[in-house]
Amino acid sequence: MQTFTITDGQENQRIDVALSELMDAYSRSTVQKLIRKGLMKINGKKAKKGVRVSPGDVIQVTQAPLEDSS
Repeated sequence: MQTFTITDGQENQRIDVALSELMDAYSRSTVQKLIRKGLMKINGKKAKKGVRVSPGDVIQVTQAPLEDSS
């Protein structure tokens, strides 16, 4: 499991945009797939597409793919 914390510069971004910045190896499309598969949580709750993040939000990725596959 990987854990990421949202910074001040990312406030009010959609979760997929913020995480694609934090997870350099993965595209926004791949991050969206992880959200759809239920593999991400925000502050302990299942992440939903389109949710906006705030500084200090904690994102957990349960399982990340080994490579960026579109």
